[in-house]
Formats: sequence, structure tokens, C-alpha cells
Amino acid sequence: MNGYDGTGQNGRGSSAADYYQRIYYHPVTGEYIPEGWLYYTNPNVPWSLNLSANFSMSRSYSWDTETNKLAHKNMISATLSASGNIKLTPKMSFNISSGYDFVAKSLSTTSISASYDLHCFNIAVSWIPTGKWKSYSFRIAANAAALADLLRFKRSNSYWDN
Repeated sequence: MNGYDGTGQNGRGSSAADYYQRIYYHPVTGEYIPEGWLYYTNPNVPWSLNLSANFSMSRSYSWDTETNKLAHKNMISATLSASGNIKLTPKMSFNISSGYDFVAKSLSTTSISASYDLHCFNIAVSWIPTGKWKSYSFRIAANAAALADLLRFKRSNSYWDN
């Protein structure tokens, strides 16, 4: 088993402190930096990247009363979508999704969200930066069902407010 299993062990018999490794290489250039810039990373971090493409064509028919003929209309849709998820720590995740509509020649709704589980509480942030559905949401809630209604903080701005 590779990676962190949530029990304080990473599957190799070491502690949760070993979940990250010291790296002495610059993340962009890859050059070795002795006693220089230092950061921590986990090479076994769970992540996913999903790409999808869609092309559809449909035709609708209607009777044109002016010309007394059957008229048709072609509708074409062509999109390319991408979404990604990375679990930065066992209890913190970051998600992003977006796409491109080739017929409308514009970006589809882009969504960015993050969540952090603090054992007793959960913090969630979500943001749609542009477009018709532009909004944000920030929520802190208790994980225990008995405290869920009592301890809840939610701040949001909906697309209805725009």
C-alpha cells in the first residue's frame, strides 16, 4: 500500500510526519539547491485529472405556415471539458473544473473549490469567478450531527444576487 491510509501510518510502518519528503530541487528548473530553497512534498499524493469531449448534432422540424413547407433547424454542440482534484493532505482537497464551448467560442462555467476537515469541523470554500453563475460560498460546519444545526457558519454570494 502506497500513500497515507488515514490511521497515522503511511503503509510503510512510518509515522504521519513522514507523509512529506524534503526536496532540495527547484520545482520549475529542477536544479539542485544545496542549503537553499527547501520545500516539502508527498510523491504519492492522490490526484485525478479528467478530460472529456462532446460533439452532438440534432435536427428539429416545424411547419412553416408562410411557405407551407416543412422547415428544419440544425443544432450543433461541441465542448471540451477538464476537471482536476488534488488531495494536498489527508484532510485537505482542492478541486477545479472548466471547459470550452467551440460553438459559442467561450469558456464554460469555471468552478474552484477547496475543503479542509479539522476533525470536529469542516471548512469548505467554493468560487465561480466569471460568467452568468458568478458566485462564492464559505462554510464552517460541525461534523457531529448533534451539533450540526447549532454550530454552522455560511457566507455566500449567489448568482441570484448579480
